[in-house]
Amino acid sequence: MDTGILWLIIVGVSAAALYKVHRNQQAKAAAERESNQRKYLIAQIGQKAMAAYSRATEAKTATGQSNQAKRALSILNEAEVYPECREVISNYDEMCEHLEAMAKVAPVIDKVEKAYRHKFKGNNKAELGALLDALYEIRTEGITDNDIVNSRMYPSGTGEIVSIAGITARCKQLGWEG
Repeated sequence: MDTGILWLIIVGVSAAALYKVHRNQQAKAAAERESNQRKYLIAQIGQKAMAAYSRATEAKTATGQSNQAKRALSILNEAEVYPECREVISNYDEMCEHLEAMAKVAPVIDKVEKAYRHKFKGNNKAELGALLDALYEIRTEGITDNDIVNSRMYPSGTGEIVSIAGITARCKQLGWEG
């Protein structure tokens, strides 16, 4: 075989191999750029969710707290479609659990705070009514003590951790027979 043809074959095979390596490097670089863009988008979604979370914790009413927590949760859930979600938002699952609990528990805490105000005034009947409203909310929404703890919400002025058993016991002290 002619050495010129042999050199042509070697150069051709080498060029094909180099071209394949070059294409792989380009594909990897493109994939990395795309991943970085997604990570940036996820970070922006996380910032929006944190802003809504801040509004939820600063809201003056239970409805406002609940609505803002739901809003933060829906914003946060937008990030879940991206594979890098949990890489960028490392506490994603905990945040979702906390926001879900906060949205569910805010109305209960509001009713418990009303009960405390009535207790302070010595109005047992109104206190019982507010606590029964809280129990109704707990049962209809399927709220558990774990939800209450995960919400990290406490009645203002008391700092007490609310429990379903505690609410039920106080209702029975006030004459409820449920």
